[in-house]
Amino acid sequence: MKKILLVTLILTLLMALPALAEEGTTTVSVVEVNWNQDTMDAFVAAGFDGNMATITLKDGFQFQLLIPDGFEQRDLTAEEEEQGIELAVTNKETNSTFRIMNSTVEGLEDFDGLAQMAQHLVSLNPETAIQFASINGVPALISGLQAEDTVSIAFAPGGSRCVEIEFAPLEGNNQLVTFFMTSVQF
Repeated sequence: MKKILLVTLILTLLMALPALAEEGTTTVSVVEVNWNQDTMDAFVAAGFDGNMATITLKDGFQFQLLIPDGFEQRDLTAEEEEQGIELAVTNKETNSTFRIMNSTVEGLEDFDGLAQMAQHLVSLNPETAIQFASINGVPALISGLQAEDTVSIAFAPGGSRCVEIEFAPLEGNNQLVTFFMTSVQF
């Protein structure tokens, strides 16, 4: 029962994104999720496999996340490098990709800073779906646009640092993306 509740909570986190985008609304509620043995067991029970990896960004900052089986690091394009993307990992069979960006955003220390970021995203496109989360104790902003079939999560691990992870396509990958994003640990 505990596993079913956990999986339901996690899936609700991402499955709400398209519905919110359709309504053009935002929410200020914070969903709390944590990666633990129950989450890992649910990941495996859902038919997925993978390994935790330590990611080291160009400036030496490190964090861990689950790299699902079938995903491999690929070379960045010149455009991706210009966008500040530091790592791209792709599954060639499903054409799914996640990309990691690292930047400094003045004032991005907590949910207040993330709320300002959310307001900016919605001002650029009112169809942007927004969900605030605490993932493994770190404030995060999940945003998505149904039309782009992409979901991004911006973490505020402290010191005005913003680590953003983008995953595409979302369609057909909701469950995998949910587990993947829940695994991020600073």
